[in-house]
Amino acid sequence: ETLMATGNTYTLYDDCGKLMLKKPTGMKVTSCLIDAETAEDYSYSRSIDQDVYNQIKLEYQSDDGKKVKFYYTRSKKNISKWGTLQYFEKIDYPKLAKIKGEVLLKLYNRVSKTINISGAFGNAKVRAGSLIPVLLNLGDDKVSSFLLVDKVTHMFENGVHKMDLDLSGGDFDSSQ
Repeated sequence: ETLMATGNTYTLYDDCGKLMLKKPTGMKVTSCLIDAETAEDYSYSRSIDQDVYNQIKLEYQSDDGKKVKFYYTRSKKNISKWGTLQYFEKIDYPKLAKIKGEVLLKLYNRVSKTINISGAFGNAKVRAGSLIPVLLNLGDDKVSSFLLVDKVTHMFENGVHKMDLDLSGGDFDSSQ
């Protein structure tokens, strides 16, 4: 609900028994860099198959409650590229339909990109919800930005700290 109302993502986490709620921008870990030298391996995927929508359809009841009405927000450019990928939701407050439709379209009207890093140099400050700098040439994309840590697994063995990461978001520089 907060994302829909404000357009901002928040991370809820446990900090040694204290519940914390922060924007990922307030959780940047600048002492950690993921690049070709600091990660053993990576996999990268691009898809429009999950959580990608170029048309938002919101349904609500008319003021008298007798008629069903719809509000549409769409990207004609991406509909012509991918066909119609529709998100549908019933809403209670029609006055928010335009704002909610625009926020949802901004959030979902892009190719979903994820990077999985394995065997990166470990940093105990990295947790799910934080942002870390990534500099990688992925072939069809170049990443030179902070990415959101969706999942991290820390491994400690023989005095060596490594981590596996699932990353998303950020500003990819597409060469398409």
